[in-house]
Amino acid sequence: LRRSMLSAPTLSTAGTTQTTGGVFHAFRWLSLIYNRANNFVPQTALDINAQPIGAVAGKGEDAGVRLTLWDGKVNLTVMHYETTRENQVLNISNNQNLRNYINGIWSAMGRSEKLINAQSIDTVSNAGKGWEVELIANPTKRWRLSANYSQTDVKQTDTFLRTAVYIEANRGLWTQNLSLPLVTNIGISGATTVRDALNAVDATYAAIRQSEGNVPLQNIKHAANAFSTYTIGSGPNWLHGLMIGGGANYRGKSVAGYSAARKGAPIFASGYTIVNAVASRTFRLAQKRTVLVQLNVNNLLENDQ
Repeated sequence: LRRSMLSAPTLSTAGTTQTTGGVFHAFRWLSLIYNRANNFVPQTALDINAQPIGAVAGKGEDAGVRLTLWDGKVNLTVMHYETTRENQVLNISNNQNLRNYINGIWSAMGRSEKLINAQSIDTVSNAGKGWEVELIANPTKRWRLSANYSQTDVKQTDTFLRTAVYIEANRGLWTQNLSLPLVTNIGISGATTVRDALNAVDATYAAIRQSEGNVPLQNIKHAANAFSTYTIGSGPNWLHGLMIGGGANYRGKSVAGYSAARKGAPIFASGYTIVNAVASRTFRLAQKRTVLVQLNVNNLLENDQ
C-alpha cells in the first residue's frame, strides 16, 4: 500500500449565523411578520487549483401578513422574500467534461503533475425574490384543507470564475503546443490534437457561462400544492370514521438549458401536475388497541413527467 506524503489542503474559516424576527398582532385577525437571517455553511469541495472552495454566505429577508378569520378556522399567510447565496457549489455534467478536456491537454504535454482532480468543482452566486402564499383551513371538525403557492425569480452570477482564471492563466502555454497529438481519449470523436481539446475547453466553458445573469438550471418559477381530507361522521358502522382525501402538486415549467441561437435565452421543460388520493380508517381491537389501515394512491392520473 502506498500513502501520499502530501497533506491535504486545509482552510480555516469563521462565520456567524444570525436570525432575527418577530410577529406583531395588530388585531385579533391580523398579524404582521418579519424575519431576517444570514447563514454561514462550510463546504469541503476543492476548486480547480485543488484549494478549498470555502463557505457559502447567505442572506435572507421576508415580510408579510397573516389573516386569522372565522374564529381561527381559516389562516391565510402572504409573504414576500429576498435571498442571496454567494460561493455556492454547482454540480453540472459540463464540469466533468471540461476537466477531462483540460487533463487531455496536460497529458499530451507530458505534464502529469498538472492533472486536475476530476472531482474538483466551482461555484456560483444566486439572488432571488418572490412570494409565498399559504392557506390552512378547518371549515368543520371533520374537514381539513391546506394549500400553498410560491413564485420565485432567481438570477445566477459569478459563474465558475475560478475556472475562467485558470484557463486564461494556462492558455499561453497550451497555444504553444497546439499541434501535439492527444495521448488519451477525451471523449470527442475526431479530436486528435491539443488544438481540438482546447477548442472543446472553450466551447464547454462558454456553455457553462450561458447561465450567467440568467435563470439557473432546473429553476421552477411557479409551484403550488393543495390537499384536503374529510372524515365521515355518520352512516353505517363500516363507513363511520372513514377518512378520504386528495390533492395535487403543480410544478410550472423549469429551465432545461439555454439557446445559443437566442443569445442564451432559457429553454424550458414543460410543467406538470401530480394528483394523489388517500383513504384510511382506524379499527378498534380488543384490550383498547387500535389499528390504522391506510391506502395511498400516488400519481392517480399517471402523469409521466
